[in-house]
Amino acid sequence: MLQSKKSSPIKTHYMIIYILCMFTYSNCIKAEPLPIENDTIDVNILKRNAIKDIDLDKLKIIKDTLWITSTSDFLYFPFGLFKSISEFKKRFKLAWKQNIEEDRSDEIPRYNYKVYKMIFKNSFVKLFKDDEKNEVEIVSGKIINPELLLTNQIKIGIDKKVFLLKFFNKTPETILDKINVVKLESGLLGMWHYYKFKDNILQEIIFKTDYLFNQN
Repeated sequence: MLQSKKSSPIKTHYMIIYILCMFTYSNCIKAEPLPIENDTIDVNILKRNAIKDIDLDKLKIIKDTLWITSTSDFLYFPFGLFKSISEFKKRFKLAWKQNIEEDRSDEIPRYNYKVYKMIFKNSFVKLFKDDEKNEVEIVSGKIINPELLLTNQIKIGIDKKVFLLKFFNKTPETILDKINVVKLESGLLGMWHYYKFKDNILQEIIFKTDYLFNQN
């Protein structure tokens, strides 16, 4: 007569561990999905409150930076549209110091480009006259003096809440508190603005472009 083999204590021990592991795994896969990150919620709130005139293309928040991509003309002409360097100077009526740099570093080496570095106190704007378009374009800039007013009335010293009202109908305090930098990017041309805040006050504006000219 055949006798059934008894399970060894070792096999029984492994079987219990296996059952416990499977039970734990099944509970894990039934766990509720992770909540949506706060940044995603904040972005959705801002999108719903975006002003139509800014022609919003993309919007995201990365750490303390609010990144806005827009097709608005303001991104490329923050001081307005000018046909000449003299027009630009008349716009502000400030005691500009003007340096003219000849630059051969752009795409067409046979041309000698003139880049105008307009300096006022501790701020500067580099300008280039595009003869084909018959307009003055920004190469780069650094603004830390309140006398330089942008076309949408943004200037150094403006409160962050007032600044964001230029782009959104309202901005919740929870978003205001986390944002220290606003980056504006042109969705049409290679132009970037950086607005840097400290204690909710605008301290510095930086302009950058994809021109190959010296931007310093």
